[in-house]
Amino acid sequence: MEPAIQSCILRINQLLIPDEILPYNVETKLDHFSQAIIKSDSERTRADQLTAEERKFIERLLTRYCKEHELGYIQGMNEVIGPFVYMMRDGIPIHKVYSCFENFVGVCLPYLFIDKSLRPVQGLFLIFKLLLRYHEPVICNFLQSKCITPELFATSWFLTGFAGKIKNLEVLYKIWEESIIEADPLFFCFIGIAFLKKFKNFIMSAEDERLASSISRMFDSEIIDPGEIIDSARKMKKNMPNSMHSKLASYELYDLETINSTIQNLKKECTLSILSREAMQRCYPDVNFCGCTHRACSWCTASENDVLVMILDCRTEYEQKAGVYPNTALLDPNAYKDHNILMQIPDMLEGIKGVYHICLLGSKCFRTSNFDLSGSYDTNNQDAVQNMLENLLQILFAKDFPYVSVVEGGFERCHEIALYNDLLITNHSHDYCLVCSPNGPKYTSIVKNKLSNLKRSMVGRVRALSLNLKGIGKSISLLEPSKKTERENIPLVVSANTKYFLCKQYDKSTGEKSQDNFSLVVSDSDIYLGLAPSSDPKKIVELIGCFKIENLLKMSSPRNIENNITLHFSNLDKPLSLLMTSKSQMQSCVEFISKKYHNLKPSLNN
Repeated sequence: MEPAIQSCILRINQLLIPDEILPYNVETKLDHFSQAIIKSDSERTRADQLTAEERKFIERLLTRYCKEHELGYIQGMNEVIGPFVYMMRDGIPIHKVYSCFENFVGVCLPYLFIDKSLRPVQGLFLIFKLLLRYHEPVICNFLQSKCITPELFATSWFLTGFAGKIKNLEVLYKIWEESIIEADPLFFCFIGIAFLKKFKNFIMSAEDERLASSISRMFDSEIIDPGEIIDSARKMKKNMPNSMHSKLASYELYDLETINSTIQNLKKECTLSILSREAMQRCYPDVNFCGCTHRACSWCTASENDVLVMILDCRTEYEQKAGVYPNTALLDPNAYKDHNILMQIPDMLEGIKGVYHICLLGSKCFRTSNFDLSGSYDTNNQDAVQNMLENLLQILFAKDFPYVSVVEGGFERCHEIALYNDLLITNHSHDYCLVCSPNGPKYTSIVKNKLSNLKRSMVGRVRALSLNLKGIGKSISLLEPSKKTERENIPLVVSANTKYFLCKQYDKSTGEKSQDNFSLVVSDSDIYLGLAPSSDPKKIVELIGCFKIENLLKMSSPRNIENNITLHFSNLDKPLSLLMTSKSQMQSCVEFISKKYHNLKPSLNN
């Protein structure tokens, strides 16, 4: 055995089994209900590298694994365990081989064997496509134009951790070693993109009918440098705004109860997004949003990386005049009028292409279900800003721009964070701001008519950028710098009596509800609102606001909307209106808040 392979085997064992384990018996009866398939697959596993005796070990260990974990056998398991059985040649005992395999699956392939229909892998394909579009749009657009989907070439990548494709064990072991260190099941997505990037010219020169097979053949190359692939994958992963990782991690690929809805949500996504909290961190770099003492927490450390982000405010002129965030780039007032200028935007941004991450800021949540990248639209959509974002995404993707995303929740959610943290919004006018006063009395009939015309017009698509991109620095400061506030941030304080209610934000004036899920957290003295992308209200990825129960003036629920609850606080100009999942949940929420309020009354009266 080559010394390089021996070193890899030693390191993998140390990573997967850091503490010494006592020997145990791995023997089991070969009587699994899928035994015939297990035997057949075991006999053909790495036939040119493993002996017949070693392949019998594969059958024995796979049978034990399936029986012990009460699983049906899934083809691909044999490819994963094969390289571990090979380690026995280096003196690794069989019980350690089994433990290494078991722990490797738990760390790097937790989605692999839990569902016979491979729904978690379907979700992984969708995440892979989003990441490929974000980092390598040239390859993504090329494959899409040839109707080549990840299912046609990447299935064995994610099912076997590349073991089904990479025959060179030294290369495979090194990739596995670094993947174990990463401890991120999505890291194989970055590894896959790194391979496509490495062999881009080879793939794009292939004949159409042989394209999928050409992608498979790239693993036969003798010039694969695993260090180069790993470095490329890590660089891509690092070169992303921090909250993108939080958003991707929030997709519950391993929860079979919610996997169907997760897949449906991923199918609607056309681009990655950053959380509004990170957008505000970029706009107000001097503000401590999390409340930690020395900006040394994991969030602050990750958010202060070297990723260059340009937040492009894509709202209408009327909205921008009522307030903008510092350190953002603004669209020209003529952006909604001239189609020719729209086509010039890629040329205007050419100087920062591939350097800056271009993050589009709309008015509200970007409704991804309204459009896809093939050019189809919801013709009934009359939202000018929504149309603008759609067109910008279309044209930037068509021109192979990497690093294009949207701000989740748009200006509206950022506005909530700004008010909660007492931040200065430049030129902010409460009377004209559509978030503060959606039906504000200060709007004249002329302005209202103009806004209405914009929403009805198909010219409601972005046309121009007001940017001078020459000599652009690390931050794009187009407005007055932010004023640092001295406000102390309130942490999420919960107890055993805390209750969580899944909900959506609701706009009474328009009848629209938020696309995202939120969690209303009711503790002994506070009510919190947090972003909860999954269906579990306890899994909060971003805290939007905290409201003192003692400041609660009243709760209301209209009869015509049975699951709506509106909370009125003395220190908020605008009430908090929410849609619960059901009428019974709404009633439970009202009763629980009422109980907490009455429990506080004695102390308030004192």
